[in-house]
Amino acid sequence: MHFAHPDRLWLLLLVPLAAGFLWISAWQARRALSRFGSPELLARAGMAVAGGRRFLKSILFFAGVVLLILALAGPQWGATREKIERKGVDVVVVLDTSLSMDARDVAPSRLIKSKESIVRLIDMMKGDRIGIVVFAGSSFVMCPLTLDYNAARMFLDIIDTGIVPEPGTDIGHALQTASELFPENAGKHKVVVLMSDGENLESGESGGPLDMAEKLSEQNVRIYTVGVGGPQGAEIPLDSGTKVKKDREGRTVITRLDEETLRKVALTGEGKYVRLDTRSTGDELASIYKGIAGMDKKTFDEEYQINYEDRFYWFVGFALLCLVLEILIPERKKRRRR
Repeated sequence: MHFAHPDRLWLLLLVPLAAGFLWISAWQARRALSRFGSPELLARAGMAVAGGRRFLKSILFFAGVVLLILALAGPQWGATREKIERKGVDVVVVLDTSLSMDARDVAPSRLIKSKESIVRLIDMMKGDRIGIVVFAGSSFVMCPLTLDYNAARMFLDIIDTGIVPEPGTDIGHALQTASELFPENAGKHKVVVLMSDGENLESGESGGPLDMAEKLSEQNVRIYTVGVGGPQGAEIPLDSGTKVKKDREGRTVITRLDEETLRKVALTGEGKYVRLDTRSTGDELASIYKGIAGMDKKTFDEEYQINYEDRFYWFVGFALLCLVLEILIPERKKRRRR
């Protein structure tokens, strides 16, 4: 026999304590009655207690209590074997960690807002694998594809704008790094979610963003883009906000959202573009995941689960029977007649 809630069996320890308490109470009651009158007089008055009946009633009462506690613990026997398949899509989030992501035109900052949105995306996932790539002037894999969503959230916590030592913004290289995470036999179950302010400042050996987007599209990778920030632009804070970034001529650098590039990347990758700004409700990535959820899914893992049959109702039935019999059995002896 198997119990669904074995931690509730500790309640059985209360049964002997209750039995001891009731025995002491009965003993004190007998002493009190013996002072009131002789056993023969009590029997004639109908106040005498039948010892055998009282014992039987106690047995039935505590048997009912024990059975109810066992029922509460969820007894189970008889099992069935169920095959469970984990199906989903491989999703790689490509997160911009360049210095411009510290801009505060999106509160509390572009990067923090992006990380909060990624957490919401992970919370929506059901069976999909998640991977994370961070980039600035170069890129690297922060979290490989995994079904462990808690691990992905832990990696997100330590991401900041200083995590990639090489300055700049190379979206093309980041997309190439993301493509290397997908298995060769992944088929059409591949998605990239690019989150950036869109200011591409580098074009290395991998080529520009549109060139890499086209290559990924040929590999059946769907690309969604999220523009973080506003087109009006914002200053880039330095030294915890006490200073702002300036160019070589001493003018304040203004970083602006480049929506045109991000829209073209999404269009090339047969995906969708959304903006994440001060007016965002937090549901922007929900619309993206809706598209991901509609894609064909592949099987990542198979396992077998043992399901036990609940049998608590047997214990409840016998417990009620014991308690009803305990109530019906009289405790006192019949009154003696002369």
